[in-house]
Amino acid sequence: MSAKVQKVTSIKKLACIIHRQAQYLNLFEENSD
Repeated sequence: MSAKVQKVTSIKKLACIIHRQAQYLNLFEENSD
């Protein structure tokens, strides 16, 4: 059970990091225009 929870939390962390990186990319794209 705890292993399953750990897997879910690590996936959520990954999703958070990817989401942040996507926001940074969007900011750079907006600034370059």
